[in-house]
Amino acid sequence: MAFACTAASKDIVFLSVTARRIPPPSPNPEVSHGPGLEANGRPGRARGGKFARSPGGRPKRFDLPHASVRPSTAPALSGTSRPVVGTLPVNYHLWEGKIRMKVICDRAALVDAVNTAGAIVATRTPTPVLKCLKLTASNADPAGLVISATDLEVGLRIGITEVDVIEEGEAAIPADKLSQIARACDDPTLTIETEDHAVHIRGSGSHFKVFGYDPKEFPPVRDFSDATVDCEINARVLQTLISRTLFAAAVEHSRYAINGVLFERSGSKLRLVATDGRRLAMAVGPAKGTDDRSCIVPTKALKLALKLVNDPDATVRMAIDDNQVLFAFGGGDTPGETAVLSSNLVEGAFPPFDDVVPKEQDKKVTFDAETLGSAVRRAALLTNEESKGVRLSFAADKLILTSRAPEMGEATVEVKLDDYQGDPVEIGFNPGFITDALNVIDSGPITIELKGPNKPGVLKTGNDFTYVLMPVNLQ
Repeated sequence: MAFACTAASKDIVFLSVTARRIPPPSPNPEVSHGPGLEANGRPGRARGGKFARSPGGRPKRFDLPHASVRPSTAPALSGTSRPVVGTLPVNYHLWEGKIRMKVICDRAALVDAVNTAGAIVATRTPTPVLKCLKLTASNADPAGLVISATDLEVGLRIGITEVDVIEEGEAAIPADKLSQIARACDDPTLTIETEDHAVHIRGSGSHFKVFGYDPKEFPPVRDFSDATVDCEINARVLQTLISRTLFAAAVEHSRYAINGVLFERSGSKLRLVATDGRRLAMAVGPAKGTDDRSCIVPTKALKLALKLVNDPDATVRMAIDDNQVLFAFGGGDTPGETAVLSSNLVEGAFPPFDDVVPKEQDKKVTFDAETLGSAVRRAALLTNEESKGVRLSFAADKLILTSRAPEMGEATVEVKLDDYQGDPVEIGFNPGFITDALNVIDSGPITIELKGPNKPGVLKTGNDFTYVLMPVNLQ
């Protein structure tokens, strides 16, 4: 093999290919081997007083403490992995021996699995192997073919049962290319096999040769084999609990104690709580378990968990250890697990939320959720960034919603009330916060409880969902 070296890139470029083997070069001393991804950001500062006000019509904030995210405990990765794509960087190390794998896979099942796992794959990382999906074929696994993905904080193993394993093995292939190829083909099945450093994907009239990475460099992704079950819950119930709380979690990276959803299992109940300081959502459902446990799960993992419920009647198993939580999703009567989701936990104590949930509200009214949602959305049409709030004026027989925005105009919406209890009151809320809650509950009755114009309001659906939101100043 002959080479030429350019001074600018320091890459060795193929000029011609012969059969002569090139010994692996010595490691590059300039390559940095960091400890993996680390949490960045700085803790926020606590605000004084019971509630902190925000000017300009923004909701007030709960006065909540702060905590930090536990840094990733995943193994450090060498930054030297490179694909074979026509150039060989000087610090590239060749694969040792042959890595063989051959499977015939249902294309639709492959597309679904790759799309789900691809949500984890890092798009910007100094370690290129993290942009890959790892494929593991084994006749010993009930799934047959397992696709793994990780960003060192969240990991996923998702199985495909509609597969014929011809030869066991593993491969690491760029996630974007595998996804594009699988979606572009129209064959009912695809053949995937590896030969040395290349992954071959074949259909009835197409053949793709994709240069891959050494699968041994792919970081390990946990399965459920070494886990102790702490909680079992119906998949539909878990899906409902997550959807009713996830939207209220904080997105500010400086408020780490609430940058996730609190899981609390006590007795025969599982309670999920999320807050961003301006609102708080709490949902409760039945669950089985032994010891009482609690943890704070990052929002990224829970967004993925919502996509993994493919059988609402199946049982989801949870395991919590010192620094990670695992969810095992079953597929009905199919043996084994269809997917195992693992995630680092958010470190720190969740705020004492019971202190901010109002206990004695003397003004109550029950609405049909769709009726209230329609009225709020109409009133919000004439709001903007400077005037986000909608005024709700409650009286004995009607609710009047009004909004006003400079240079836009005013809106008035009237709703008839049949069972309002208490004195008349006027209060302002962010309409988006109200519709966020109405979007995740089933159609039916919802109760609003109030105390006064400067006190938090509460939305409830029975005892399984409670939503607290702070008022806004309408001046």
